[in-house]
Amino acid sequence: MPNYYHPTKKMTRALFTELGFTEPDPTAADRIGGHVFTRHHTDGRHQVLYVFHWSNFRIAEAEGILPCRLSIRVRLDGPADDETAIATAPHGEHTFISYGGSSDWDAVRGVVTNTYMPILDAPPSDGDEALRILLALDGELSV
Repeated sequence: MPNYYHPTKKMTRALFTELGFTEPDPTAADRIGGHVFTRHHTDGRHQVLYVFHWSNFRIAEAEGILPCRLSIRVRLDGPADDETAIATAPHGEHTFISYGGSSDWDAVRGVVTNTYMPILDAPPSDGDEALRILLALDGELSV
């Protein structure tokens, strides 16, 4: 039995492209261990997400935690050029969603859509405050 679960690259891309993001360089996922998605917001901001997966069923069982995490590093107003956005994406503010495995992927999609997207869609001052609140919950978002 595998000791990990990672949603496929196709599943991850589908989730974020359906929400209006693009992946400027899909090969970056192989180089840096995660996906970089960008979005030019209607108010002029260039939003950057660095998304990666972690899972380990043995460690989770030993520590009493959910075995999978969708980690998202957020930059609400990142660099506009794709090369710099990709290079600096892993330095964004970090949050993650904990989940049990493949059967929870639809619930993870719901958390991204209903929790993260309102923050990313908010006006800059509201979005900054909402992101601060979200970061305070780090590790408590689970499905």
